[in-house]
Amino acid sequence: MSNKEKAYELSKLLRYIAGKIEKNPELINNLKIEIKIKDADDKIIKKKPNEKIKLYDLNDNELLKKLKKESIKTLKTIISENNLDSSKSTLKIKDKDELINFIMKRLHDRYYKGESFNVKNNNQ
Repeated sequence: MSNKEKAYELSKLLRYIAGKIEKNPELINNLKIEIKIKDADDKIIKKKPNEKIKLYDLNDNELLKKLKKESIKTLKTIISENNLDSSKSTLKIKDKDELINFIMKRLHDRYYKGESFNVKNNNQ
């Protein structure tokens, strides 16, 4: 068998496995495979499926509970993905509660942005 034929047979096998996993995603838990994707700079990026926290869909209490369950690394990723820290000052923070407070404050600030212009003057 030539390399071309081996590649063809392997691709058929992978398509078969992919089809089974798409039909039953729970099968992925039985596989002991770590998926790695190379980016343009040939750095290996580990890709693991995780549930993203919907920052803007939760009330303060629900969001606080979800954030407390996350690791420091995940909290920093949330800050980065949502562009909550343009100055990158949170990269130095090592305290989980400080990161959670930062996220909560920034979301609050975004939600109420411009509210000071909507205050009615009581003197008139």
